[in-house]
Amino acid sequence: MAQTVVASAVAGCAALALAPPAAAGPLVLDEYVEVPKCVQESGQLCPPVVYRQAYIDTRSVRVEFTASGRHCSEVIAHVFVDGREWGSKRILPGQSDGGYEIPVATVGLHKFGVQAEGVTSGCNTGKLDSWGGTLHIEELPT
Repeated sequence: MAQTVVASAVAGCAALALAPPAAAGPLVLDEYVEVPKCVQESGQLCPPVVYRQAYIDTRSVRVEFTASGRHCSEVIAHVFVDGREWGSKRILPGQSDGGYEIPVATVGLHKFGVQAEGVTSGCNTGKLDSWGGTLHIEELPT
């Protein structure tokens, strides 16, 4: 009897060890990003591009930027994928750029980024000093 119990326990452990991992589901990442002090001498484009990396298992992602509601002026949000600009849109404080559905050439690690460009409005009189907001990255079903 003891041998049967041990054999059953060993067989059960072996079955667990060989079972495939549970599917994790699609990636959804929401992360606050910011540049608290733009480093440009003058002008509106605020370096640097702020990047986040994500491992993508699908062939398509949705990337969206929502400006902080604490902004006191509009910005142009420039969205980047793997170092190349994908698109840009002028947005109000607290507003989303509407998002972009972006095809991904390969499964693997990718860089998604955003850079803000100031717009003369509100408190902006010709130079963007800082910016922030939420970067949303979501895998789309293929």
